[in-house]
Amino acid sequence: MRASRIGIIALAFAAYVQAPLAVSQVDVPAQPAPQLEQIPAAPATWVERLTETAKTTALTLNYANGVFSGPAWDKLVAEGRAAQFFLLGEEHGIAENPMLAGQLFEALAPTGYSKFIIEVSPPMAGALDASARKGVAGLIEQFSVRGGEAAFFGMQEEADMLARARAAVKGDGLCSGASTMRLAATAC
Repeated sequence: MRASRIGIIALAFAAYVQAPLAVSQVDVPAQPAPQLEQIPAAPATWVERLTETAKTTALTLNYANGVFSGPAWDKLVAEGRAAQFFLLGEEHGIAENPMLAGQLFEALAPTGYSKFIIEVSPPMAGALDASARKGVAGLIEQFSVRGGEAAFFGMQEEADMLARARAAVKGDGLCSGASTMRLAATAC
């Protein structure tokens, strides 16, 4: 009995689907196509906002005859003098970065900056500080001894940077080691 009920329901459904549909003609007055709402532009991505901000706030940093200058230099020095800490994030192996850091530290040392935090271990920082007291020659001497070379400090410009920073500050303990940052000058 159960099977026949299903068959009857299926036949009834098939008959319904095949029945002709009555279609009537109705005149509908023509209407203008609906106007699409103006969709506001998507908000700018963070990359677009950053790019636009960089374009509108960029300052020129000049470098000639071993000296940085220009509006960007003036801004760095002014901001550094107004702050307690100064952090430079940079890509390793670019000669101008340690050149900028050395000159910037020299400019900020008279305003109270006395520590130079670099990305080396504390014992290596102490060794670099001691060698830098003898200038670039002291650093070259240290690097010529096996085990005396420091990671990230193999370029002449980096030795110059350490020597400039050491010469700018009198007293002990200029260099401090840190594993999480490349370079920071701190007013202590």
